[in-house]
Amino acid sequence: MRLSNRFFYAVGLLLLVQTLSACTGPADQRSSQQSTSLTQQAGSADQIVLAIGGESEEGYDPTLGWGRYGSPLFQSTLLRRNENLELVNDLATDYSVSEDRKVWTVSIRQDAVFSDGKPVTAEDVAYTFNKAVESGGLTDVTVLDEAVVLDADTVELRLKEPQSTFVNRLVTLGIVPKHAHGTNYARNPIGSGPYRLVQWDEGQQLIVEANPTYYGEAPGIKRLVFLFVEEDAAFAAA
Repeated sequence: MRLSNRFFYAVGLLLLVQTLSACTGPADQRSSQQSTSLTQQAGSADQIVLAIGGESEEGYDPTLGWGRYGSPLFQSTLLRRNENLELVNDLATDYSVSEDRKVWTVSIRQDAVFSDGKPVTAEDVAYTFNKAVESGGLTDVTVLDEAVVLDADTVELRLKEPQSTFVNRLVTLGIVPKHAHGTNYARNPIGSGPYRLVQWDEGQQLIVEANPTYYGEAPGIKRLVFLFVEEDAAFAAA
């Protein structure tokens, strides 16, 4: 049975999150040693090289589906899951849900900036969710009626009907900058996440570096190099 490049790429990035966590402390290192990896890796705290199967052929635009498995690297999400898989704030500082479960009100942090230096605002959050609906991409936000800006730091996500699993969209949909989101964005992503894209040689490698403007804790590894290998090679490595 042949597995698709997209499968290996998703697994590779999922394991990357585990790898980064393994670099933060002895306890995490012991946990990492107990896990199995589908990637080959080499490097140091400054740089790590990972050989993974395939690449994101559609590029790195969350409104089209990038990051739908979580941890989009280049972009922030409103919420995230911690090491215990508990929901915690990321770009959001707080959120609430109306009694009828159809309106999600989210407050976002005021110190977040995109990698081009522009501030992240509620307008960017609303734009991202509305654009994801409009694009009909692989991130399912069809239950969303519209996202509305209340003020610079608050946005309302108004649903067509109650959906408890909508919280997962707050975890997986990376926020894009309205001012820089165009036809070339997928191959030149700008975000407020922990890493920024440095170089992408399609079919060969992807190089990313820690984002110096990131509001959160600095990544444990400063530079990541993804080497794209063929499916058979990746399967053999596994």
